[in-house]
Amino acid sequence: MAKNPDLLIEKRRDEILEVFLRLYEKKRLSEINIKALAEETRFTRATIYNYFKNIDEIFICAYQKEYLLWADDLKQVLTGSDSLTAAEFADAIAQTLVRRERMLRFSVADFHEREANCRREFVFSHKRAFTQAINLMHDCFAKFFPGKSEGDITKMLYIFFPFMHGMYRYVDLSDIQIEARLAADMPLKETSIYELACNMILQILK
Repeated sequence: MAKNPDLLIEKRRDEILEVFLRLYEKKRLSEINIKALAEETRFTRATIYNYFKNIDEIFICAYQKEYLLWADDLKQVLTGSDSLTAAEFADAIAQTLVRRERMLRFSVADFHEREANCRREFVFSHKRAFTQAINLMHDCFAKFFPGKSEGDITKMLYIFFPFMHGMYRYVDLSDIQIEARLAADMPLKETSIYELACNMILQILK
């Protein structure tokens, strides 16, 4: 029986993505390219180009997978309790973001420029994953805070997601950035993903 070509493509892309993610844990994104991936896989550069046009398409697929994993976490929050206080809800959502640190790292990696270098199928697929996360956050707000109107929830989503997409810059500090903060007498102390997320959610629920 002939193999399903779509399943084969998905399998090959997943294999390449696994190697990309392994390299991403050890290298800066700017240091990862198709040549580096080929050296770490059984695929040649030419073979990798059969599945991805460039490194940006690999990046956007990896980012999409992180969103889908986060969506699974949000589903557990949504279905795991009948009711949550503001503090319990903030804790639950903050915990999901702690588990998705890599997603937050991706979110500060010049995403829009990378997206512009990708084919439509990759951009559309990523947007579907992002939309799933938005809808789940909407449903969480609506379920646990029934006094909030649709307009309130829309405003909260527009605060939550832009904040979330930039928060990693405040927790991933190099030694020189820490020194520069101290030298500038910057009035911001070191913080964490959990602390930032929890405080932000509590603020928007007021």
